[in-house]
Amino acid sequence: MRILIIDDDAAILRGLTRLAASRGYEVVTTSTGYRALQMLVGGSEFHAVVCDMELPDMLGTDIFKQVPEQCKPLFVFYTGAAERVKKILGDVPNKIFSKLDPLAMFEYLKEMEPF
Repeated sequence: MRILIIDDDAAILRGLTRLAASRGYEVVTTSTGYRALQMLVGGSEFHAVVCDMELPDMLGTDIFKQVPEQCKPLFVFYTGAAERVKKILGDVPNKIFSKLDPLAMFEYLKEMEPF
């Protein structure tokens, strides 16, 4: 399964990449929402997207909302400010996880396979 991980914090991106790879996922990463959108809308295929909610150039929900339904993979969001972000999410029908519990994100992805 091919997943895209989006985070502007290089240390978190490296850690999540190692964790995902150790669970058998093919991992592609980016640190900006803009680049993520280029990949998601530009033809790159992903089974799932693991996305930080607060990036310097846009919110994770902005990425989610701009990906056309016909090519939208499963989105899993995480944040250090879960309660505040749950209010922002509103109608986005996907899970939010804490940055403090990355294992829970990948357990959820495993439960959702095949995407």
